[in-house]
Amino acid sequence: MTERSTMEQSLLSELGRLSEAGLDRPTILARLGEALAASNGTSIRVHDLLLEHLPPSPGQVLLGSAKDACVHPSGVELSEADLVLVGTASLALDRWMLSTQIERDMVEAGLLRTIATHILAARSVDEALAAVTHEARTLLSSDIAGVMLGDGDEIVMRGCAGNQRVETARLRMRRGQGLAGLVLATGQPERVDDYVSSLVITDDFHHLANDEQIRCAMGAPIRVGTAVIGVLEVWRRDAIAYNDVDSARLVTLADLAAVAFDNALMHETNANSLIEIERSHRALANQYSANDRALHVQQELLEVLLQEPRLGALLEVIARATASTVHLLDADLERLASHPAEADHMAASEQVKVITRHHPKGSPHTVTWTSGDDRRFAIEDITIGDELVGWLCLETDAQPDDPAVSTALNQAAVACALRHLQEQAGARARAQQREELLLELIEGTQESRRAAMSRAKHIRIDLRGSLRVVVLGPKQPAPGLETRDLRRVQRAVTEVLQGHQMSRGLSAVRDDQLFFVTRSPDLNRLNEVLAAAHDAAVASQPVVPMAWGVSSECAHPLELSDARIEAETALRMSTIRSRSEVTLFEDLGIVGLFLSSSADIGMSRFVAETLGAVIEYDAHKGSQLMHTLGTYLDCNCSQTLTAERLFVHQKTVKYRLNLVEKVSGLDLSTHRDRLLADIAVRAAQLS
Repeated sequence: MTERSTMEQSLLSELGRLSEAGLDRPTILARLGEALAASNGTSIRVHDLLLEHLPPSPGQVLLGSAKDACVHPSGVELSEADLVLVGTASLALDRWMLSTQIERDMVEAGLLRTIATHILAARSVDEALAAVTHEARTLLSSDIAGVMLGDGDEIVMRGCAGNQRVETARLRMRRGQGLAGLVLATGQPERVDDYVSSLVITDDFHHLANDEQIRCAMGAPIRVGTAVIGVLEVWRRDAIAYNDVDSARLVTLADLAAVAFDNALMHETNANSLIEIERSHRALANQYSANDRALHVQQELLEVLLQEPRLGALLEVIARATASTVHLLDADLERLASHPAEADHMAASEQVKVITRHHPKGSPHTVTWTSGDDRRFAIEDITIGDELVGWLCLETDAQPDDPAVSTALNQAAVACALRHLQEQAGARARAQQREELLLELIEGTQESRRAAMSRAKHIRIDLRGSLRVVVLGPKQPAPGLETRDLRRVQRAVTEVLQGHQMSRGLSAVRDDQLFFVTRSPDLNRLNEVLAAAHDAAVASQPVVPMAWGVSSECAHPLELSDARIEAETALRMSTIRSRSEVTLFEDLGIVGLFLSSSADIGMSRFVAETLGAVIEYDAHKGSQLMHTLGTYLDCNCSQTLTAERLFVHQKTVKYRLNLVEKVSGLDLSTHRDRLLADIAVRAAQLS
């Protein structure tokens, strides 16, 4: 080993010992000079040379260049031995300081690595804020640490540790306000040695600094890319100023904070995504289960619709699927069916009234949940097109808006609507069949009327007994009267006739008129029922005034064709009259003959009713009562002239006339009966 190497090792050893003692650089240099002087036998001048000529920082003086760099203050040139000694000491000191710096950097790196591990381990923004503020206080020997993040045009304190005032944890500041606002404005780390007296920052928060007893403060920007998203700030209550090392450490912590916040946000996003995925999975599983149950319910409902005519069977399926009590109400809230059958439906009816009274009408097929009398109800309207036909109500323990119950209720409402359409179609077909039957009976040929009578027996329509034809139409031409208006009147009148046991189940709409076949009670009862039917017709269609025409009695269905003519004749008289709405054909008397649209049919009926018994008497007895009566009327009701014309005795004429009165019920002494007899005789002669 050379002398120079030995000297370097000696110097390094001495430097290590001196550095372990914790001395500062000037002291280390002085001690080193003393050690060199003692070990090499040189003068104290070595100490002076080291103090005056050794560079203030390592790496600036190399062996061979020290002579150019080192000049004694007195201008005396150094000897070669002095230069060697100084260069050797400088090199040794360089190595020592580099080694010391490396050791310090390694300690610093290890410390920051530990801090980084702690900060970056945070899995939420709150955890990251707590870690950053804790490590900043510890690493930088600070009393308070806080993280302020952007919120619009301001930054807001999001995490704070060590504060004594609540206001500190609630700090908000704009760009340029206070130290954090200055950092936000410049984008550079800033520090002040005396917060209150500093001229660098604004005085917006001096009062809070005084409350917290703050002396020193330092802040560093938190960056994401090139954007400053916040500020990391620390405060000390003691008058120990922050230095460059502290500033570098704070910048490092701010960078770590930015990464930690980004990681925490990503972790929270991923965690939320996982939670959302799990929630979606559960929702899909529940939906699948609900759809599976709904499919089974739908299959059961379809089977019931195809196989089971009872409404109760539909309700049984929905009651079993929802574990509920089910009520089916019509549009007027009258019960159509319930399951269980004995269940009280009044509470459900009241809830429907509440819905219709207090809630505006929503879209059709909407489930509404209500509560009343410690019971929960799920209610859905049964609507076909724009027509409300009923309500389906569940009394249930299910939670409001339970999707399984709502789905099942939707399906049940659709099934009920289908059943209603099914019944409507059947009723419409039956009604059409009955209408066609009635029109055949009142307008068809004799052959078609006989065929209609046969069909009537098959569909159980009773046409026995005395019948009447009733026709109903507008008093005046009414272009605005539509078929649906007439159908509404038809239903109302039929309901009244059925309520009084007068309906024969036959009614029809043709053009603007309604036709009914009714049983024929006594006239007082007939007028009473027709008055009630008229009131019902007005209530169902109050816009267009209606008139009624009623035929006389007919004893056989084949006579309904003639009865229809009489009813139409009476209807024409009813439209002429200003006060009467209902006109009976028998009330028209002789006027009915002139109003009849078919005079021969009306006249034949008139002849039969007036002199039919006399005609039959002549046919059975071979008498000449009709001929005698005709001659008597031709002779201006003179029995003498009649006897002369017939070549019989006057007493014979008188006997025959008395017999006519007895058989026909006429009183030939009255003008009215003589007029009726005269017309009947003339009509009989024509036929």
